[in-house]
Amino acid sequence: MSLKAFTLFILLSVYIQADKLHDYQSFFKAHCLDCHNEKKQKGKVRLDNISLKISNLEEADQWQAILDAVQSGEMPPEEEPEPPAAEKLDFLSQLSHKLVEARTELSDSGGKVIMRRLNRNEYANTIESLLGVKVEVGNLPDDRSAESFDTDGGGLFMSPDQLVQYLSIARGALEKTFRRSQPQKITQQRYQVEKKNAFIKKQREKLLNEYKSVQAFRNRTNQEAKPSDFGIKDLRATQIISNDYKRFFPAFERYLNDPLSEQGFLLALFRPIPQLAVDLKTQVKQKNNPHKMKTIWAPEGMYKLRARVAKTENADPERSFMDLNIMTDDGLKRVDSFHITASTDDPQIIEALIEVKEGSRRVVLSEKSNEGTARAKFAKSRIDKSKNYSGPGHAVWVDWVEWEGPLEFNQTTQVQKILEASQSKLPEEELKVFLEAFAYEAFRGEQANETFIDKLINIYNKEMQLGKNSQEALIEPLAIILSSPSFLYLSEASVDNEKKPLSQRELANRLAYFLWSFPPDEHLVSLANKGQLKAEVLRTEVDRMLANSKSKNLYQSFVYQWLDMERLYLFQFDPKKYPNYDETLRDNAAEEVYQTVKYIVDNDLSTKNLIQSNFAILNGMMARHYGMGNVIGDEFRKVDLPKDSVRGGLLAMAAISAMGSDGQHTSPVERGVWVLRKLLNNPPPPAPANVPQLSRLEGKDLTVREILKVHQEEPQCSHCHKKIDPIGLGLENFDATGRWRAEDNYSKKKIAINPAGSLYKGPSFASYEELRAIIYERADDFNYGLISSLLSYSLGRPIAFSDRALMDDLHLRMKKDNFSMRSLIHGIVQSKEFQTKK
Repeated sequence: MSLKAFTLFILLSVYIQADKLHDYQSFFKAHCLDCHNEKKQKGKVRLDNISLKISNLEEADQWQAILDAVQSGEMPPEEEPEPPAAEKLDFLSQLSHKLVEARTELSDSGGKVIMRRLNRNEYANTIESLLGVKVEVGNLPDDRSAESFDTDGGGLFMSPDQLVQYLSIARGALEKTFRRSQPQKITQQRYQVEKKNAFIKKQREKLLNEYKSVQAFRNRTNQEAKPSDFGIKDLRATQIISNDYKRFFPAFERYLNDPLSEQGFLLALFRPIPQLAVDLKTQVKQKNNPHKMKTIWAPEGMYKLRARVAKTENADPERSFMDLNIMTDDGLKRVDSFHITASTDDPQIIEALIEVKEGSRRVVLSEKSNEGTARAKFAKSRIDKSKNYSGPGHAVWVDWVEWEGPLEFNQTTQVQKILEASQSKLPEEELKVFLEAFAYEAFRGEQANETFIDKLINIYNKEMQLGKNSQEALIEPLAIILSSPSFLYLSEASVDNEKKPLSQRELANRLAYFLWSFPPDEHLVSLANKGQLKAEVLRTEVDRMLANSKSKNLYQSFVYQWLDMERLYLFQFDPKKYPNYDETLRDNAAEEVYQTVKYIVDNDLSTKNLIQSNFAILNGMMARHYGMGNVIGDEFRKVDLPKDSVRGGLLAMAAISAMGSDGQHTSPVERGVWVLRKLLNNPPPPAPANVPQLSRLEGKDLTVREILKVHQEEPQCSHCHKKIDPIGLGLENFDATGRWRAEDNYSKKKIAINPAGSLYKGPSFASYEELRAIIYERADDFNYGLISSLLSYSLGRPIAFSDRALMDDLHLRMKKDNFSMRSLIHGIVQSKEFQTKK
């Protein structure tokens, strides 16, 4: 090319770029700069000085946000005129082309995966896979930052205190492994629970005798006599005993007069009948004195617990659920819950596995409730104001409780090798081989360096010199391996900081922690060692792993974080308003969400079923909560819904409704924000710091809709709340626990709920069903948000600008496969990004 031609080319290029610059500035000037200029920066966005020269990821992200806002119709705001169609199309076309160019240019510098620490769940699972024991990790720092997943390496920090904690946990796990590996005699013990009734009879007689003493004192002829003369502490005690008699004696009588109390134990909702507590212990004759018995507490380990139970004849269906709890150092902990459906003529056997350890040798059977809901149910069942009410009766009867254990400890391959190595002091060369092999497994295919192994050998020798036996001496070096960086971190970083394919073993590790939150099993490692984790073999492995029970971690971990389900655990619900909502129902509500997503993946169904579907995944407890009495049992299963059902999809689930409340009232704002963020992939900006308090409304009798309307009058609130409030109000037919209602109470008056509204710059709706249908039609937006979240979770980092091309490809693939979530998982695993390290 001649110098003249080259100069002309440069001048033309500058002219073209200047012309494009003029185009987008003209568009901004006409439609944007009134709100986004030097002095006024609504939403913290300024557009009067922005350049289309995209040289870094921050600039690219900013322009991508502008493109998304204009393309979706979010901008300009509703009260401003729309740009002419042709002008808007030219702007979007120009900007889209520029961003595609930028994506190509910047792709090599984005999407860096930081070497990340195992999160708490992964750490506990990895210890379990090696040693076969569960460890407590609740005292470790929280892994998740506000805006990312707990797999994001950027948020998984490490402090010196944590290293000490990891070392302590590892020691405890190894000691537990050695204890559990000792031969144990399996004991089977059946406890006839009617023995507990002797205590109840004793309490009844005690109260009756005390009350007789009070009556004798009150009827005394010698007015100089004192309460103590009648065996009563003082005058105040006479009143306490009298009140207790009126409150509790009728309940004692009702219980003991029931024929079922002669053959078993009736669970009571409230005092004075205690919960059914069974201590795991046996009585044996003393060797030196066979006439005396001694108590032997159950040794630690896993136990199988069974109970023969039934519901009483006239039991309220709402009360046909039983909790199995175990006493721990931190109080009562629920192990499982059961739907009691059998009659006393043909009782059912319930069974559960429990872990017994120090401080946890007492199991407690109770009717599903907590202190607050039990009180509320008790009060609600009263039909008069009398103080001698005998209670609401008994709903669950227990015939016997049986326990068996400790069950045989399932020794892992590594535990077997540890036990073999701990039989006697090992020669140094054998010890070295053993430690190298254990470290190789613990480090997930990474070889420990020789210096590290030599230090471990020195520690072992010092432990032996201190007089410890060979088993005790192994604990410290193995604990150091299990708290070293190579164990605690998923090491994938490239040495030269260049993008490179993951090794086959690294790919196996990443895949296993993505789908299982566990290290890879022997089959996956075997395929990796043979170099076979490619294409169709990789697809087959993904299908195999999704069918494995370990995949529950994907649903419980990813779905919990994706849908912001931590809010479900923030509030105590008012037991007077919601007497059936307790911790057991809350946990079952969360499980409904996980099981629904799992069912969709397992059956390769469309994710649109998470917005609207003709089925629900329910167990007996959740079906009863929703007023559907045709589902029996504890197992979650598919339930077909009638065409006019409001159920089906996330919006109709109790967990989602509860998250959009404060435990007392529904919160249309919280619900609207959640729908925008999770279903429409259009999150509103954070609330401004200067949100005005609507003090002028205090004392006024206003509905939620009226209060929110006033809120929209505030200039700094108007724009966002016009998007948020109509959606939240459209969900008001669901109360704070997800039950359907047509009316709500305002100032002790019932007012019909009006769900009607319209989406911001979108269609109007007259009912919840119409709102749901509108959201269903925007499944593209929902799935794009899901793709972004699952990709971030799987890669262990936030989504970068350079990932947009992959996200677009995954979205097209999903759409082609009817929005299959299984297809999305396969697409992520097969992607270059998932199989690459930097």
